[in-house]
Amino acid sequence: MLLQLYVIILVKTQTPQAMKSYSWFLVQYTIWDMLFTATLGFVLGPDFAAQEIAGAFVIGIARYFGKNAGNIALAFMTFCISAMLTTLAECLIYRMMIVRSNTDALQTFLKPSTLVIVSIVTLTTAGSNALTSYFLAMKPEDYPNLISYGKKISEYPLIWEKLQDDTSVAIVFDTYSTLNQMYFMSTAVLFFLYEVISFAIAWSILYTLRQNSQYFSVKTYKMHRQLTLLLIGQLLTPIMCIVLPMSILLVSVLFNFRIAGWNNDVIMLTQALYASVNSLMTILFVTPYRKYTFAKIICWSNKPSRIQPADHVPVSNISSIVTIARLNQMFTSHPITEPIRGLSLRD
Repeated sequence: MLLQLYVIILVKTQTPQAMKSYSWFLVQYTIWDMLFTATLGFVLGPDFAAQEIAGAFVIGIARYFGKNAGNIALAFMTFCISAMLTTLAECLIYRMMIVRSNTDALQTFLKPSTLVIVSIVTLTTAGSNALTSYFLAMKPEDYPNLISYGKKISEYPLIWEKLQDDTSVAIVFDTYSTLNQMYFMSTAVLFFLYEVISFAIAWSILYTLRQNSQYFSVKTYKMHRQLTLLLIGQLLTPIMCIVLPMSILLVSVLFNFRIAGWNNDVIMLTQALYASVNSLMTILFVTPYRKYTFAKIICWSNKPSRIQPADHVPVSNISSIVTIARLNQMFTSHPITEPIRGLSLRD
């Protein structure tokens, strides 16, 4: 959460004036990312060690708020995921319009009335997905009817005892329910289509940006390219860190096979990585954010210790500048080769 808070402050204070209108979308995405991370890590803290159920036991703070608290937290987490994906779609629309130099469409998109409508669509979509996930998750009173690997859950004494414990909170899905199977399959198909279309749009943005490079200054071109590459990276992270490991877990339960050590070890590791990957990419992919962060780190590391003698001379500022330049060179994209033949539309 601290990293996401830093990114929000960074975006609000270090975004160039020409990109200020885009900073709202970056901040919005980071806020949803932060809420998702907090819900997953602190409220739910899911334990996937029980391979007999399609779900997890809650070891986060939600376990102190009743047997149904896990399902409520899951619904809010689903809300955050949906809002994140919708915000990414908004970012793609913004980037597509700006690289095409379609100023009229962009100004219409950025009108307060349009942004209000977009926000209503985002919240409505996220809310409907959240309610669906809440009602599809099993209620504690329905646990006796749960079937796992062809057997009633009561035939697994350890899991059944834990589910019956009043102090234990779990999130469980009935994989034998036709409604649940249809929901999981439709969600997988829709998410796949979303990713394919999003990647196609992102690559078309890069192509259009290259074709229209003469209309942008070198600085503006690089910023547009970096922000588009950041979008592509943010489209990949939910696939690698959440969707892929959770899909393998779900398939293992649906088709009655087990993967030793997969449930807890890999899923918890990937979810822990997801909490930081998006924010780190935002810092490293975009030059102003990267330079500011590296400068602060080096400035802090070169501060003389309070216990050093009075005649101690701190490291020269020249060495700090050289280090920043080397770090920046590692992450800087290749400069454009086409000459700039016109005035910059945005700088």
